[in-house]
Amino acid sequence: MPTNTEKLTPAGQPSGLSVIAGSVSVGDTLICMIDEWNRGDKQAFDGTVTWKNQRGVDVCYLSGYRSRNDFVEWKDVVAKLDLRCKRVRVADGAFEGHFQVFASQNTADEPRPSPTRKL
Repeated sequence: MPTNTEKLTPAGQPSGLSVIAGSVSVGDTLICMIDEWNRGDKQAFDGTVTWKNQRGVDVCYLSGYRSRNDFVEWKDVVAKLDLRCKRVRVADGAFEGHFQVFASQNTADEPRPSPTRKL
């Protein structure tokens, strides 16, 4: 039975954002798309969840030599570190590892070839 915060898809399944919200906890390591300087260009950062609510999570991440924290909406959460998952490369950033990748994101099982390498 869905809770009040979950939205159901036409097939009766929880929507993608509620699935992400249900699988993320405080202390988890996430990859998120963050607009660091509010210029409209989001980049992938990895960070730790400090708190969460129905709209998203607050993530503490390293920017240059300083640590920052920003609020990230659920739609901008790309993946969560999970050592039980297979090793993948998250296409939105330069991250490779054991991630639970959320449905709307692109992944590749193998690293992409280097641009200087001849195919």
